[in-house]
Formats: sequence, C-alpha cells, structure tokens
Amino acid sequence: MASWNYLLTTFHVLTFKYPFLVKKAMRTLALCIVALFLMSPVFAGFGDVHTGCVMRNDEGVFKDSDCDKQPDFVDNCPLVPNEQEDRDGNGVGDACDLLIDQIDVEPAPLLQGRSTVVTLAVMNNRNYPVRNLIAKAEIPRLGVATSEPMQTLEPGERRLVELLLKVPDCAPTRYTDVVGFVEYPYSASRKEAFAASLQVPVQSTGICPSEHGDEKTVVTILETQDIDPVEGGLYPFTIKNHERESKSYIFTVAGYEGWGFAEILSGSVMVLPPGESREGAVRVWSHEPGKHTFTLTVNSRDDTQIVQLLADVPQSLMHRPPQMQLLFGVLVFIGILVLLGVILLFAHARHHSDREILEKAHPELKKGRKKKKVRK
Repeated sequence: MASWNYLLTTFHVLTFKYPFLVKKAMRTLALCIVALFLMSPVFAGFGDVHTGCVMRNDEGVFKDSDCDKQPDFVDNCPLVPNEQEDRDGNGVGDACDLLIDQIDVEPAPLLQGRSTVVTLAVMNNRNYPVRNLIAKAEIPRLGVATSEPMQTLEPGERRLVELLLKVPDCAPTRYTDVVGFVEYPYSASRKEAFAASLQVPVQSTGICPSEHGDEKTVVTILETQDIDPVEGGLYPFTIKNHERESKSYIFTVAGYEGWGFAEILSGSVMVLPPGESREGAVRVWSHEPGKHTFTLTVNSRDDTQIVQLLADVPQSLMHRPPQMQLLFGVLVFIGILVLLGVILLFAHARHHSDREILEKAHPELKKGRKKKKVRK
C-alpha cells in the first residue's frame, strides 16, 4: 500500500512540475495501445490468425488452410506450407514431423579396428515437445550398434547427437550402410521410429591377421575417455613391432585445435626392435563441454596408422578456465556496484520528492530554510 501511495504521489509531482512531458507520454502510450489492438488477432479475426484459402474444381470446393495448393484432406501437413515431402513415409509431412534431418560419419571412410562417430541431427517440427527419445546408430552388415537417451526436444528445436561405434578388426573392405534411428515411445506399448542412412566405404588398416599375418605394427589404445576440466584425460596406448627389423615411429596428434590441448607424454618419436612392444600415453585437456574427436597418427617408414579418439567433456559449472572465473567475478562486482548506485539514486530522489511535497504543503518550512541560509 505504501509503494502504491508513493507512486501516486510521484505521478502528481511530475504532473505539477512537467505537465507538457506527462501529457506527451500519455498520448504516446495511448497510441501504442491502439496500434497493438489493431494488429492483434482478436481485432483482425477474433482469434483466427490464418483463415486459409479455398480450392475449387469440377468436384467441388475444398479448404486449403496453409494455401500450398494441396487440399486439407490430402495435405500431409495441412497447417504448414510444404512440398509434401515425407522421408519416413508415416503420412505426416517433414515440415510438421519429428525427423532425422542429417546424418554424418567421422572419419569417412570407416577404418578397420577403429572407432567412428555417427552424428544425427534430430529436428522436432511438431507443435509440442517430445520426451523419452532414444537415438541409435548401427552398421547392420558388421553387427555393431549403440544407443543413447535424449532429453526433451522442444518444438522447432534441432539437436546434434553423437554416437560412438567400433568397427571390427576384419570388417570387409567394401561399402556398407550406416543407419541412424530415433525412437519415440509415445505410450507404454506404442512407439514411432525415424531412420536415416548413409553409405560409407570400409578401409583396411592392416590390423586384420588374415591380411598380413604377423608382419605388421599393432597399436592398442583406449579410444574414449571422460575429460576432467582440471586434470584432463589420459589415453594410454601400446605399440608392438611385429616386423623382422627395428622400426622408428613418429606420433602426431591432430584435430583438437579450437576446443582443447593435447600432449604426447611418451615423446613424439619411438624406436622399437623387432618383436618388442612399448607403452605410451596422450593427455588431453579441454573446457568445452560436449563430445570432441581427434586423431593419433603413427608413421613409420612403410606404414601409417590413424586412430580416431573421442574426448567426452562433461557439463560443469564448477570448473571454468581461470580467465572465465576472473571475468565472472568482475561482472558480478560491476553488477553489485550498479545495484548499489541505483538504490542510492532512488533513495535520494525519494528524499528530494518528499521534501518538496512537505514544503508545498507547509510554505513556512521553505521560508525557514532560506532564513537559515541567509544567517550563514
């Protein structure tokens, strides 16, 4: 009640001191209200924002709500203009359906014995959120598959989902289908499924025993790691020289630029006598949440092996880079100063306004204040 009385008092004071500005502000506010009313759907059509179109032919008159020259009774998306595209063939157009908008595979081609990341772009064109989605990726011919639950997908939202698959050591070196699925269980016993596929070749890496016998170099490494924002993640590996002579190996890490930093702890050069093995490790740091891919390349005189690695950086608000922590602290400090300044200005304006109101109600107070100044 006190706040309301203070607002009324302030309005009366402004009206008395600045009548022209107050009248101009009230006139502008009235024009804005009228303009909003004229543009609102209540005035234009009493709630009917889009009245649609009508199609006429020899068979009769048909309603076309979205004006895309497809009558509503045959339109697979009657309220959204579209080209009638329906990738999953469920009778609902892509323009108002849940679908896999894109599928990508990295690396391409697939490498024998290595991991690959399948990225699905899931799009929700429906006018309601969808929950309990499950994203899946599989290579049917190779018998490998994986899945991952998704959080609620809001209307109009497009989200990327990354799924990790391991290619068998002796996968046939030919084109194969990589398939992505999204399952939507909309009830306890019913669900919808949406799919997209991509043909990718499989490339030999020399890891299959039937191809080169024992005359090969084998690199064994843990390909997926969770990355701690402070300590990073460690990828230990073992390399074995199966050839009949000593070999020199050069290690390089690439693909981390832009999201993190990587270091080969065992050194970038290693010499192995025939039949011997040695251990090494790669350490990776990152503050960018999400799944990131990078590669470890092992080069020798007559052989090159590329290992695809995955870094999973969790969402964390407690671990920020020092620069971000400093910036956050500065912003909080500036925000506190601005808030204190606003409070002080508000208190000063309120005190000044109250004093003017009292002097107007009791003119003798103003005269007394002037006499004090004259005496001084």
